[in-house]
Amino acid sequence: MSVKIDESVVELQTDADVNGKKGGDGDLGDTMSIGSTGSDTYEEKLIHGSGMLGTTMNMTNTIIGSGILSLPFSTSQVGWVLAAVLMFFGATFTWFGLHLLSAVADSVGGRQTSFGGSANVTYPWLVLVADLLVFFTMWAVCVVYMTIAAGLLPDVIRQFIDEDSESSPVYLEFWFWLLLCWLLAGSLSMLKSLWFLAYTSLVAVGCVFWTTFVVFAYSVGIFDPCDGIAEPCKGNTEAFIWDFQAIMRAFPVFVLAFCCGPVMFNIYNAMAEQSAKRMDIAAMATMMLTTSLYLIISFCGYFTYGNLVNSNILMSYPISVVASLARLGTAFVVTVSYPLLMHAARDSLIHAIGTCMGYAGKKEQGFEFTDTNTKLGNIGFYCTATALNLLAFLFAYFNIDINILLSITGAIGNVNLSFTIPGILYYKMFEENGWSMTRTLCVPFTIFGLVTTGISLWANFA
Repeated sequence: MSVKIDESVVELQTDADVNGKKGGDGDLGDTMSIGSTGSDTYEEKLIHGSGMLGTTMNMTNTIIGSGILSLPFSTSQVGWVLAAVLMFFGATFTWFGLHLLSAVADSVGGRQTSFGGSANVTYPWLVLVADLLVFFTMWAVCVVYMTIAAGLLPDVIRQFIDEDSESSPVYLEFWFWLLLCWLLAGSLSMLKSLWFLAYTSLVAVGCVFWTTFVVFAYSVGIFDPCDGIAEPCKGNTEAFIWDFQAIMRAFPVFVLAFCCGPVMFNIYNAMAEQSAKRMDIAAMATMMLTTSLYLIISFCGYFTYGNLVNSNILMSYPISVVASLARLGTAFVVTVSYPLLMHAARDSLIHAIGTCMGYAGKKEQGFEFTDTNTKLGNIGFYCTATALNLLAFLFAYFNIDINILLSITGAIGNVNLSFTIPGILYYKMFEENGWSMTRTLCVPFTIFGLVTTGISLWANFA
């Protein structure tokens, strides 16, 4: 995500929102659209009327997230040189996907561009596909975030208790902190507005830079990475590990780290002087900045622990004040980010259900189901939110390795949102250009996204 997965929020809009008018008599799938984020969530975090610097900040703030915790482990699966190559390709391909989306947004024009609005003038069925992809991606990252928080907090508590204690109190159990974090985050996610969480991005950025410092400090020997660890804590490091399955498991994680597609349209909408060229420059600067940060974290974490590095780098470090601060800050950020992501997941699923109802000939019921001001809409809102929260808790309870979760999420959601859908949108939107260089590249780019999804899923489940 993330990618600053906690700010990659997507809200559903009708064409009444996009075009300033009520929906007409068209199909439900043609009158609803996905807007990249809502006014009560990510919209409050954007620098509106932004110039080049502000646009770059918006994009960087969106991309960087807790997914960086898994980068050292992914590096250990393929070797540090190959990891750098995969990261370079992930950043380059993501930039090209953003370039396509920028051109599409510039062609649509205005300050309320969206995935749905673009799909309506290309392939309306993409609205439903994008809804389902956003739903799965955001919900899966909710599971990842709860797993991260519940895994980190017991070590924070160990900082303040007797390390020689042989007892295992309940407050050191994974399930205890999972329940507490889930009760807090799940309760907040049931609210219809999250405006009060709009400024947590500053805390999130501060946490990311503190974590980067901790990773660097342990790597260069400012702090002892093996302090108090009885078992061997440093493994071997390799430049190349030629394991095709490992490569295809790692690549989606690196792609997920650069994901910005779901909120690209809102970033474009916030620009003071809108143009595809300015977006391309901002995206290039963002890719260079985030790649540099990711290389530092990946290499420092990998060279500290080698192939023994944990899938969550913060869980590799000994119990210490500096590491505990990073753990506590990360746990706080992912917990308060959970409601933002769950809102996006819930809204996307509700919108997808409403669209399917429209396709089934129940257009009025579909509109009513997606409108929380109606009785059916309220029932759908709370039932969907409750079901998704319960499912997130159940999946997080199994404490699945976050690298596996991120790899599967990246393969299904982010690869397609970053590669496949941008390629399809651009190909259709600019068909009057004939077989131009960019439009021609959209064909292999789209196929690459689909093939990567299939192979990456195979690598995770084989």
